[in-house]
Amino acid sequence: MHVTARDRTYVPQLLHSFGIRHTVIGHGRPESTIAKARALAARTALLMRYAAGKKFDVAVGHGSRALAPAARLSGVKNLTMFDYEHVSTWIFRTFCDRILIPRATMGRPSASVATGSAGKRRSFPGATLPCHPAST
Repeated sequence: MHVTARDRTYVPQLLHSFGIRHTVIGHGRPESTIAKARALAARTALLMRYAAGKKFDVAVGHGSRALAPAARLSGVKNLTMFDYEHVSTWIFRTFCDRILIPRATMGRPSASVATGSAGKRRSFPGATLPCHPAST
């Protein structure tokens, strides 16, 4: 298993504190739409470079807009999940093989993920699922 993270909002520090080996790919949180698009393209390219020559069965992400196109363009099946209502879903609907959404957010704005994603969307109870630490 390979874990990647963007250097943003203490994610690398949290992974380190739980002893999860990871590779930092990308950083920051761009402000403007153009800067966000550039950062997305750059991180997608970096993830594809990271995956080159490795044999992945599946890529799993939590709201990573760069992982979905990187996986698809690299020929790797991918799944994403997100647990917040206000998210643009175009990238997920276009590039993900499967999308997991907690039932608690269904019927809210993120439910627009259903449009154009027939067969991809799966809801789950969310907080009632057991949580197990990732193994490396």
